[in-house]
Amino acid sequence: MNNNLNKFIYKTLIVLFPFFLFLLFYIILDPFKVIHGYPPFYKKGDVVDINRGYVSTATYEKQYQKYRYDSFIFGNSRSRFYEVSDWQKYLPSNSSCYHFDASAEPLYGIYKKILYIDKKGRSLNNVLIIADTDELAKDKPLEGHIFIIPPQLENNKNIIKFHTTSFKVFCYYKFLYAFLDYKISGKVKDYMRDNNLLDDQSFDYNQTTNEIRLLDAEEKIGKAIYYTDKKLYEFHRIQGDFLFEPVIKDSQKRMLEEIKNIFTKHHTNYRIVISPKYDQIKFNPEDLHYLEDLFGKDFVFDFSGRNILTETYQNYYDNSHYRPQVSRQIMAIIYQTDSAKRANMIEALGIK
Repeated sequence: MNNNLNKFIYKTLIVLFPFFLFLLFYIILDPFKVIHGYPPFYKKGDVVDINRGYVSTATYEKQYQKYRYDSFIFGNSRSRFYEVSDWQKYLPSNSSCYHFDASAEPLYGIYKKILYIDKKGRSLNNVLIIADTDELAKDKPLEGHIFIIPPQLENNKNIIKFHTTSFKVFCYYKFLYAFLDYKISGKVKDYMRDNNLLDDQSFDYNQTTNEIRLLDAEEKIGKAIYYTDKKLYEFHRIQGDFLFEPVIKDSQKRMLEEIKNIFTKHHTNYRIVISPKYDQIKFNPEDLHYLEDLFGKDFVFDFSGRNILTETYQNYYDNSHYRPQVSRQIMAIIYQTDSAKRANMIEALGIK
């Protein structure tokens, strides 16, 4: 009996040994930066796309005691280009600002972040929510290693799923081949970029505010070498006027109403912006009216559709992300206290 058991254990260990060796390899390398003690998460030469929501949450947790953040920019990747140095002009001088964004952030993620800050008894003095139809339509957490919601925001209920999701991607043969190829050659090759396996796009990062800035792209735009034929191919949209279907349903309303209650509790100075996406598809009026009724018409601003901001590709890095020059114009409008001047500014942009 003992002999048979020993043989079984021995054979099991032999079979499992490659798996444990591979797992150890993954833990040591930690390509997605979800195991070892970070921040800083972003370092020069990094080429693996990591979970931005996890970066934002872990960095906030690590640095809160030092900076006592009380002002937040929430949203998907479009929210990154509302620069803190521009936003602070409209806030009290002692405001401590933080980008609390995530890639493809759903409404669910914004809701969880606001809930998380409130439950910790921390301040929400100023909030800027950058929204769009894609974001508001998502009332559940997303899947995928760069989108899955951080365990901290779910009371660690999804911690096993969070880590197994990353490990599965590491085991994916195409990623592993590209990752090892890069480690050996030191080069990001075209097949790695074309298949979204690795990315060597350069950006500047401010760890204090968790802010990403595409200074290299801005420099290339200034030298008129950014908008190449390949880049311009990305800028496409269907001609004509189109309207999104309404997306704010009962589940979204419950989250939005709780967000509003938390803002009321904290006496939050908030603004909600509907992004001016290059596709020029107009945000649905039914959804807009709901947001205006809930949060107040003077605090919700719709820049979607056909207008001066969305007319030219030079206002965008790609067909999804607009540049800080657009964000500056938006902030000048939404923080304008004279309603007549604000209305004139909106009209001058051709926004209806």
